[in-house]
Amino acid sequence: MSLLADVQAFIEINPGLTTREIANALPEYDRFLVQRAASYLHKHGRVTRHKGKGLARYFASERDVMTVKPRQAKTSTASRYTGSGDPKVIAALVSRAEALEAEGLFNRAAKVWMEAFDESLLINEREALSKRRQKCFESCKKPVRPGEQIYLAGRFVGNVE
Repeated sequence: MSLLADVQAFIEINPGLTTREIANALPEYDRFLVQRAASYLHKHGRVTRHKGKGLARYFASERDVMTVKPRQAKTSTASRYTGSGDPKVIAALVSRAEALEAEGLFNRAAKVWMEAFDESLLINEREALSKRRQKCFESCKKPVRPGEQIYLAGRFVGNVE
């Protein structure tokens, strides 16, 4: 069979897939060609396409769109934060960040504050860590350029040399 026939048959058997999923299922064809074939089939009315949340899903007919629902993201009641929440780890990171701040290494301290932020599970603690990180960024020294390297935009009257 031809590429178009294979893609159309695959869409009829497996409605509701994206072009990436179709291309992954047909490894004997180039991904770009499979995606172009699916688009061609839609353009000529042989399959239907339903767009939702930035993805286009292909169906054999319009009635398949109603029966097949796209996979939904799993809803979890667990915390969306991935840190361990161990107070000892957080305390060690906080003390390390404070030591770096005392030495004047504000960029490094900001990175350590971010690590502590990632470890924390408590919202209030995370907010405090985020504020400390922002304070480090505000304390960082900005690079100072010599005056002769700075050229301001606008009308310039004078010698560049």
